[in-house]
Amino acid sequence: MRFAGRFEKDENLRMFLNLLDGFRYGTLDIDSFLISLQNPEKALTGIAKPPDLLTRQESAVLGMLRYLTFCRDLAPALKAMKDAPLTQSACWFYYAYWFKEFADARDRIETCLNTLGEWLQSSKIGANAAREGEKQVAETRVALVALIDGRFGAPLVNWLKSK
Repeated sequence: MRFAGRFEKDENLRMFLNLLDGFRYGTLDIDSFLISLQNPEKALTGIAKPPDLLTRQESAVLGMLRYLTFCRDLAPALKAMKDAPLTQSACWFYYAYWFKEFADARDRIETCLNTLGEWLQSSKIGANAAREGEKQVAETRVALVALIDGRFGAPLVNWLKSK
């Protein structure tokens, strides 16, 4: 439930997922969004704005950050459910579209992670903050591998095949 509420009620997250899913808002699509991330100062202008003043671009940047945080949190939560593999698998399948069935998203998410890494290297946030940011990007990559490779879906698939 803690993940469903985050996923379903977040307009910024929805904006980013819509872009991943091929939606276009005027000139804003996933490709123009990814290109816009190359300028971190411009990309992050929405962080300090009230929600009702965000542009679609700014909303999508916040949504991207929330999606990556969601992934980094979901994988270990699913791992913690190892003693209930069918429940673990069912929870994974609830979000499987964004990990397994949607192949284009993987490359685009990797582009987002690479961009975050570049932001950290080029920023002046200090060595400790940069190391922590790089650690979180690395943890997100590991989480995405676990979410994408289908390991969490296997118990339910195998159970259904045995019926």
